[in-house]
Amino acid sequence: IAISNLASTGLPISVPPITNDSEIVEENQVKEQELVEELQHQIDALYTLQKP
Repeated sequence: IAISNLASTGLPISVPPITNDSEIVEENQVKEQELVEELQHQIDALYTLQKP
């Protein structure tokens, strides 16, 4: 989510202090992969429900 999108929602934006860029990138990639896998499970479940 872009910061500009967050700003337009009126939510408070807190930016954590950056300690190590590569660590943050790696952590985000892990989180993203977990989200992708979770979405894939949900999509698979929907297809399974739709089968006759």
